[in-house]
Amino acid sequence: MIKVYIAGAITPTGKGNHAIEYLSNVREGIRAAVELLKRGYAPFCPHIDLHYILSLYPGEEITSEMIYELSREWLSACDVVFLLPNAENSVGWAKERKLAESLNIPIVLSIEEIKEVVKR
Repeated sequence: MIKVYIAGAITPTGKGNHAIEYLSNVREGIRAAVELLKRGYAPFCPHIDLHYILSLYPGEEITSEMIYELSREWLSACDVVFLLPNAENSVGWAKERKLAESLNIPIVLSIEEIKEVVKR
């Protein structure tokens, strides 16, 4: 299976209702993952990292650096990066783009482009 890293905004920009923006960003990432999965791809969706936080017991901690490291590892293992339309608002996208480019991992703007750039 072609492994696809989904890149897009998660953290609110500070404009409007932060909770609604966060949840909308998470929804967009998960919807992309569902669509990729239905088309036979193996998506990695950083937008579901919230489940790690929801699963913590009192006194446990997961730092943002731990989450970023997890994402970097998965991005490094992927064949392609699928860039969501809201990625320009993403705090982490600049770092993810730099890593993808350094590893020669193609970046696409649509699911249809994936087969064009990843030949298997």
